[in-house]
Amino acid sequence: MGTNDSIIEHSIISRKNVIVMGIAALLFLAWAAFTAYRWFYLNIKQPSEAFFLAMLAFALFERSKPTYVYEAGKKTLRITKHGLFGTDVYEIPYKDIFGIYQYKAQLIRPVKFRRTYRLHSALDNRRVWTVAYTAPGKKGKPENRRVYFKPSEAMLRFLQEKMPNKVMVPEEQVVVDIIKNTD
Repeated sequence: MGTNDSIIEHSIISRKNVIVMGIAALLFLAWAAFTAYRWFYLNIKQPSEAFFLAMLAFALFERSKPTYVYEAGKKTLRITKHGLFGTDVYEIPYKDIFGIYQYKAQLIRPVKFRRTYRLHSALDNRRVWTVAYTAPGKKGKPENRRVYFKPSEAMLRFLQEKMPNKVMVPEEQVVVDIIKNTD
């Protein structure tokens, strides 16, 4: 789990989500078999459908395969993704974080984020939280970014101790802080 100065946790695989992704994979395989049958036996060749199937297979596998390690240390939040194409590490200093709020699907967002990273497995059944932060972009110009991740309650409490009034706050408060910072 970690020490008093840090907390480490891994993504969790829930049985319900495995069943849902398994059903999606079975439907995909049925569709792919039907497409292959039409391609080879009926001589109906549709390359766009084959391309779409390949992209869908990649998307399904990419959402369910990776595992994540969340580590909250003394001064940074580090998320390590172990995926198809190797390991990626994302490190966010606490001083750059505007806030951590619960994710809500919205059509229009009041703040534009230059980059968004989805760093959670589709098989993990915990709530999605958003980390809004600033980072240097091209030519050192700061840009707003966000990360979607699925921490435990224990990690959120630990982060709240490190960053009072910035964790488990309303999205509106984070938006106001971002707007104040960009002026």
